[in-house]
Order: sequence, then structure tokens, then C-alpha cells
Amino acid sequence: MKQLLTLSFLLVAVLVGCDTAKPVVVLDGWWNADYAKTRCETVNKWHRENAALISQVGCDKVTSCQEMMPVVEACVLDSAQEVRTFEDKLATEFAASPDCRSVQFVRFKNPDDQKETVSDAFRNKHWLLGLDYIPGAEKQQWWMERSPDHNAHMQGEGNPNEIARKVCNIVTQKGATIAN
Repeated sequence: MKQLLTLSFLLVAVLVGCDTAKPVVVLDGWWNADYAKTRCETVNKWHRENAALISQVGCDKVTSCQEMMPVVEACVLDSAQEVRTFEDKLATEFAASPDCRSVQFVRFKNPDDQKETVSDAFRNKHWLLGLDYIPGAEKQQWWMERSPDHNAHMQGEGNPNEIARKVCNIVTQKGATIAN
């Protein structure tokens, strides 16, 4: 009986001492800024090609004008800075959300980013989070995939609060288990 109690005590001590690894979310700022820059280049080209027609017949008569013009106007500003501001808001939501308590949030800005937290995150299992960032849009398209095995891909749309909540619920497995 004494041996059983000792064994039980040791088992409990080991289990309590085991710390499960926090899920890691790496925000891919390099992708985010590059996507926004490319989007601005695309809409600015569209605007140059359609500016004369828009002046002649009005925006209502030009295909895609209603959805493109807010992006054209937002692209006058620095799209990379706008992305960084959105990322700051997203990081704030991760830090403030009780759903994200057990999640490590890491920001990757570009390949020159040699911070130890970034290197550690990429060496181990993590979730890569990217934004298909559209300048001027209140809600942004997001995607994430489990790395390095790439066996799960998720996506959605939202403001920083909505994105943080959904991502944290996914990586902490509060929702369904997705089998691939």
C-alpha cells in the first residue's frame, strides 16, 4: 500500500511538473507588408488605366470602381505603415484576450529579423498567421497554417479583435479538431 501511495505521489508530481508547450503564432509581417504594397500597385495601375473613363462617365458606370476607389485613396498613404498599425492593434488584442492566455504571439518582420524568439518559433512547431491586407479596409482577410508540416490551413476575415479571438480558439483547440 505504501508503495502504491509513493508511486501515486510521484506520478502526480511528474504530471504537475509537466508543462505543455504553449502554441506559437507567428505573425508574418513580411508577407503582410508585401501583400499591401502589391495591392496598392495593382489598384494604382487600375486607376491610371480608368481615370479618364471615370471622369467622363462617373464611378458608378465603371466596373469595379466602387470597390477599387477606397483602396486607391488609402494607397496614397504608406501602406507598410498602415499594415504595422493594424498588426499593433492585433498584437494588443492577443495580449488582452483571455482566450489567448496560453498562446505565444511572435512578430516576424522580414528575413533580417534575427530575434531569438523568431528563430525559436521557426525551428519548432508553430502557426504562421498572414494577412491579405487591403489598405483602407476595416476588416482584413487572414489565413494561417500549421508549420512545419502544413497539415492545416484556416482562413477568415475580421478586425483585430475578431482575428485574435478566432486564431486563439483554433490554436488552443477550443473548437473542432480538423482531420486532414
